[in-house]
Amino acid sequence: MSRRFAVIFGRKQSNAAVVERLESWRQGKDPAGIKIFESGTTPPFRFCSDEQVRYPPSFLADVPDTATKVARLKSDVLRDLDVFAKNPRRLLDLYFDFIAARLETESVALEKLLRSLGGLFKVEDWVYSALRPLPNAVVFDPDDPETPPVAEPQEMVFWTGQTVLAIRLRGSGTPSAREADASERLQATGARVVTIAAAELAAGIEIFSDSRFPPEIRSFWQGTSYPCSPFRPEGLPRVLSR
Repeated sequence: MSRRFAVIFGRKQSNAAVVERLESWRQGKDPAGIKIFESGTTPPFRFCSDEQVRYPPSFLADVPDTATKVARLKSDVLRDLDVFAKNPRRLLDLYFDFIAARLETESVALEKLLRSLGGLFKVEDWVYSALRPLPNAVVFDPDDPETPPVAEPQEMVFWTGQTVLAIRLRGSGTPSAREADASERLQATGARVVTIAAAELAAGIEIFSDSRFPPEIRSFWQGTSYPCSPFRPEGLPRVLSR
């Protein structure tokens, strides 16, 4: 059975504000910062997913290489994280480090995939195929007529193409009744929930190699024909672009 998920993300908002945005969508509006994913129909949400954003030449001149572009992608996610959110920021750092490590480990196989493209891409460009994290995300079942009374944000949410992967960070204490209830309701939607204790962040990038994470996190390039860049120039349709 196909499931649909409504994901509201960005800067943390009050529960009332989140509910209002969800109701706005239900009334036929589609405000910024809300996405609807359907299992088996909506492709994985990657850095290269076409958001219909096109950049002027002057902007692209400031991001000439892949390293600069990756830094820009990371800053876009950081923009939605509280400046004092130490652990979520650490988790994001580890995620980007993990992506870079995976490209290095699989460089021979990834280079082979690019040979037929005549040198148009480099192995490092596969970074664009990694799943894009949505910070401070609240996940709902859009087909449930009743709006949940508590909108508990997840530190990060990914869309794998089949389900929502939600990452929850917690301290050393016992989860509160509200947190436990929010986690149960999230899993009831069909989402996959990974709870990470803050102490686990000391494991570094290995945390993403844990079996709790689906293969779409580790082998993010699978299912893509080439590492299409999200930095598409104005006037250019969705074709091979760098």
